[in-house]
Amino acid sequence: MWETLLIVVGTVAVTLSLSILIRNLVSPERNLDYRLHELALDDPTFERCMAHLLGPPLVDGNRVTGLSNGDEIFPAMLAAIRSAQKTITFETFIYWSGEVGKEFAASLAERATSGVRVHVLLDWVGSNRLDATEIDKLRAAGVEVERYRPLRWYSLSKMNNRTHRKILVIDGRLGFIGGVGIADQWSGNAQSPEHWRDSHYQVEGPVVAHLQAAFADNWMKTHADVFNSDVYFPHLDTAGDVRGQIFKSSPREGGDSARLMFHCKLMVIDDCWVSVGSTNFDIRSFRLNDEANLNVIDTDFANQQAEMFAADKNASRQVTLTDWRQRPWSERGIECFANLFKSQV
Repeated sequence: MWETLLIVVGTVAVTLSLSILIRNLVSPERNLDYRLHELALDDPTFERCMAHLLGPPLVDGNRVTGLSNGDEIFPAMLAAIRSAQKTITFETFIYWSGEVGKEFAASLAERATSGVRVHVLLDWVGSNRLDATEIDKLRAAGVEVERYRPLRWYSLSKMNNRTHRKILVIDGRLGFIGGVGIADQWSGNAQSPEHWRDSHYQVEGPVVAHLQAAFADNWMKTHADVFNSDVYFPHLDTAGDVRGQIFKSSPREGGDSARLMFHCKLMVIDDCWVSVGSTNFDIRSFRLNDEANLNVIDTDFANQQAEMFAADKNASRQVTLTDWRQRPWSERGIECFANLFKSQV
């Protein structure tokens, strides 16, 4: 009898484990059959179509300021936090212990002790290098801190769905969005291989309400969870006069063989449409992670971002089709192995 019971228990455990694994690995979204139509960016129909596809509508009357690397990004974010009078909402994937993390924690705690309502949402996986005592200090100061989708028995089927968003909203009037993580690796000006090259954006205007709504969505999800106890470089064909090109960051000047750690997420189309934010160009960002992007229709802003792109491209080397075909077999083998986990990385 005991042997039969052990077999039954073992079978149930294996079935449950496989069920949880499948729930985490299989995309929850349906495949959609998109029908693309050729529309000029200045065609009002294009704007209406994009507003429906993106979810939140496109809104006028915003100001967007681009920030590059930690030397520009962190001072602007910290100054905004220290200026808060009513509320701070902050959601991020990476938050690690270190000098940058301490400075943010001190500024958030100071505002909370001054009566500002401070809400911080940290991804459980992305903040795994944050000392628990630092979270305790934030909470002791009155900061409401939540970890997004921690490992709990009642939410095992959701553990692979992470928040990769980077959203900061001050008093509902000033927002920040982009790719920066709260860690010492993002400090400086990308002057060494140990520091990321990244972009972040300060926004003012009606669009800030959309950032606040994105934060509120995951904040409510967190409380609901608690309450309810040759893939990446495909063949690029020539399309008319447009030709696809791929560039990789190059080793730094002066003999340093390490590559620039490049973390920007930027797309500029027809010198008019710009999309920036936290979304990577991979299956995980498209299907699994919670992401947030800022989409801007503005020629001046697009030109600024195109200039930044050009500077980054000049510091990179082009990967030609010949290079790609002649890559070493060791690299091909790694790619084939990684392709088995393409939905997760």
